[in-house]
Amino acid sequence: DGRTSERTSLSQGALPAAPAMAADAAAAPEVGLAAAMEAMSVGQAVPAVHNFTSKFMERPIFFHILVLEESLFIWAGGPGLGLDDLQVAVPTRYDAALPSVATLRGEADGQSSSMAQKFSRCFKRLVYLSFNVEAADSELAFFIQKELTVFLKQILGDAPGVKR
Repeated sequence: DGRTSERTSLSQGALPAAPAMAADAAAAPEVGLAAAMEAMSVGQAVPAVHNFTSKFMERPIFFHILVLEESLFIWAGGPGLGLDDLQVAVPTRYDAALPSVATLRGEADGQSSSMAQKFSRCFKRLVYLSFNVEAADSELAFFIQKELTVFLKQILGDAPGVKR
């Protein structure tokens, strides 16, 4: 159907300078998910930075994840490397099924708002999500959500609320 899920692990550690990220991703050797995960240990010290790239119909999607104590900063986007959208989802003790979401930048009722809410509910953490993909239809948004879910479940290990 034209969709591929190729992952390239960029680095673990400090983020490269923003303009260099797209160039680094294009030049990075393709590494399978198993090899990328082998290089990372589950339950590692925080903060931890994870970067990877997936392709959707030959369209590169870059992912940058910063794991902090009880919170996550997730950035997903294309080669434009912007911060046009930023949502914050906070799990509440009053309604565990529906975390509170605040829009710091972008559309309040966009795809990223519900995605941040889902990640906050699944991982029971404060989630900052920046979704910077131009012309993202529902199929592309679902692909991005699925890629992030698989990756986060593997790096977070047996975090509360994570179903394997």
